[in-house]
Amino acid sequence: GNLTPGNQVGAAYIYDLSGTQLAKLVPSDGQAGDKFGYSVAVGSGRIVVGAYLDGDNGSYSGSAYIYDLNGTQLTKFTSSDNAQGDFFGESVAIGSGRIVVGSILDDDQFNAGGAAYIFDLDGNQLAKILPDVGSYVGHFGKSVAVGCGRIVVGAWQFNGNNYGKAYIYDLSGTQLATMTPNDFANQDKFGFSVAVGCGRIVVGSRFDDDNGQQSGSAYIFDLDGIQLAKIKASDGATNDDF
Repeated sequence: GNLTPGNQVGAAYIYDLSGTQLAKLVPSDGQAGDKFGYSVAVGSGRIVVGAYLDGDNGSYSGSAYIYDLNGTQLTKFTSSDNAQGDFFGESVAIGSGRIVVGSILDDDQFNAGGAAYIFDLDGNQLAKILPDVGSYVGHFGKSVAVGCGRIVVGAWQFNGNNYGKAYIYDLSGTQLATMTPNDFANQDKFGFSVAVGCGRIVVGSRFDDDNGQQSGSAYIFDLDGIQLAKIKASDGATNDDF
């Protein structure tokens, strides 16, 4: 591709733990507009970089790349049913020997409902995750996390509104629990971000209004999806999106 500045091919950088740059990553087949580097993750001896607007399987189908810790590209991968407009690579995560990738506009279950995929560390697909049925879920896979033997997927649209919801799966893709906050409200966008580690799950709710309109908050859950606490910034203010 034409790797000139300004055309949004994208790049990613590797640093040591002191902040010293070790390498710059660019895709071997980068094209203008791919937005390589929109999502990144590191763990289990691998680096994964998402390029959600890559067009190998149609415009904005999306892809992801695996690198070793030195920045050598090992493989490029996508889902087995990747299609135009899926946004595969919007989110990526690595942990517990798994790579998880969100594809937020996948249409298998709902229009723009989204999906997430589980891969091994070589980029081989192991499972596709879809949300439980019963109510409309949109943008499932906007956020993904994996660790502590759990996969967490956020979906900030639920039941036709922007309440949001997050889901817990085992490493095989079996759903174990769902999470919603005990004080959720429309437009909170709970599930816009998720993380898991040290025996805890954290879910962001960027438009929660406790400290003013769209000030934002986050919630702590245990690995079974039981809410333990709500976090707000001590100086939170309108439009902070915490």
